[in-house]
Amino acid sequence: VRSATSCTYDASRLALDAGAVHALLAALEAFADAEGGEDAATAALDALRQVAKSDDAVKRIREAGGARACLDALRRNRTRRDRCRRLVGLLRNMANNDDAKDAMCKDGTLEEILGCLERFLRDDAVICEHVVATLAMMALRRPKNGTLIVEGRNGASLVIHAMGAHPAHAALQRQGALALRNFVARSPEFKQPILDAGAETALRAAATCAQANVDVAYAALRDLGVDAKIATFETDASGAVVQSAGPARFGDKANANFKAVFDESADVERRIHDVDALTDQQTKLEEFSLM
Repeated sequence: VRSATSCTYDASRLALDAGAVHALLAALEAFADAEGGEDAATAALDALRQVAKSDDAVKRIREAGGARACLDALRRNRTRRDRCRRLVGLLRNMANNDDAKDAMCKDGTLEEILGCLERFLRDDAVICEHVVATLAMMALRRPKNGTLIVEGRNGASLVIHAMGAHPAHAALQRQGALALRNFVARSPEFKQPILDAGAETALRAAATCAQANVDVAYAALRDLGVDAKIATFETDASGAVVQSAGPARFGDKANANFKAVFDESADVERRIHDVDALTDQQTKLEEFSLM
């Protein structure tokens, strides 16, 4: 099932309709504590995560008792890093469903994944990413869930510590920025406590980790009330990268090769002929190499 569902959404849907959820949960239960069953249980969790690609799939997993099975498995495997990584990965997918994430905030799952984050905070960046992403989804459009995470479980501080523990893990940094933003989006009373926990430093570091993180880090800083600007950089005459005074514009020094008007090249016909000749030569070489 795992190999089939890892290809396309359609294959995942077919597996779902064929009863994969019940079969995989049965396998997980059967091999969870069986001697020599580690590989089978791991494969079942990986396949379940691949199946949990849609809202309908998550609903079926919950109806089949999958959410409870994950919680029980987390409690039984608190010190087993590999098993915890796969369990929180599955819960991350399930948190995309509003009913599922609300239930996870009340049934003990929230406490378990935060405990998992705390135990493996410095040792496993992937676990940190999965848990932080799950927290971000739990708080999205759900201020009550955000309150449980931030005020009741010290979750914001754990997110910031996880970001600090793995500064080069771009995906974790991005999820951390999303989580911090979601915590305060509808709960402005959390802004100052989260800033006091070190959010500004963490978010500025996240923005420098990867270009793809700049937008979410900036949005989080803005929602936290921090005066932040998106900087642009250029290469100076010595070749050093320096921050530019303002956004790059056409015609600036950094774009010295940009032509503000179109001038047709005087030797355009010759250039076209040269390209055609080079293409013909390359074609002949390729034909020769195939013989």
